Amino acid sequence: MSDLTPPPDEPLPDRSRARIRGELLRAAQDGATSRSRWVAPAVAAAAVVLVAGAGAWAVQGGGGTEGSPAAPGTSVAPSPPLIPEPGITPPDIVTGTPNPPPSTQQAGRGDCERELRDVLPGAELAAAFDDRTSFWVRGDQFVLCDVRGLTTVHRPLPMTPVEGVETYRVSSKYVPAGRGAFDVVRVAGGVVPDGAMAYDVEYTFPDGRTVPAETTTGEDGRTWWRVAHTYRSDGNEMKDPPITAQVSYSGVRHTYRLDWGSDTCAQANHGC
Repeated sequence: MSDLTPPPDEPLPDRSRARIRGELLRAAQDGATSRSRWVAPAVAAAAVVLVAGAGAWAVQGGGGTEGSPAAPGTSVAPSPPLIPEPGITPPDIVTGTPNPPPSTQQAGRGDCERELRDVLPGAELAAAFDDRTSFWVRGDQFVLCDVRGLTTVHRPLPMTPVEGVETYRVSSKYVPAGRGAFDVVRVAGGVVPDGAMAYDVEYTFPDGRTVPAETTTGEDGRTWWRVAHTYRSDGNEMKDPPITAQVSYSGVRHTYRLDWGSDTCAQANHGC
């Protein structure tokens, strides 16, 4: 009895694959003139699919082996792969617009100007506290940038402060301190409202410390405030008392309770 077990699949040579694909595509194009417009794309698509299935037939049924010449009169060569120019990524398949080259720099490792490109591009320096905290403005928005190991850029806020907790959210950075403990760095800041009299901000943190805001004046005459505090934590802040911000100006006092997570992760350029 003859062995009916089919021979194992073998890879289709590039030259044979190109020949078959060219013949099928030409057949699809020749028939397009006698069919409705929607038939031609379907035939062309089917031709591409059939190339893969025809591979086994071509090898096992005498369609050619590696190194065999192409059929007479056939000179179809495989199309070269599309390789983008250096520094250019392929365009978006939906919009067709070129995508920017991917960044190779880890978030938070650049200076303020570099980190601002992805948060508030075009913002200009408006004021600074020492060499750590600075404020950057573009139009009617500003961002706080703080450099303590990592560069932390806050989410943009309006130049006219909102009377709500979103104006007083803090960024958070956790530095391992050994044995499961962390040094937690909290930073907040903003612009003093125009016309506000006796403006005062202070924060009470889980370690029991109440820290008043510092202020500085920028070259444009605006006054800015900042609070920065570092304390030791065991890493389970959910069991700690919440951070509170007390704000007083023009004879009115507000107290804001910061919720863990939503109000303690004000940064935009890296996670908490």
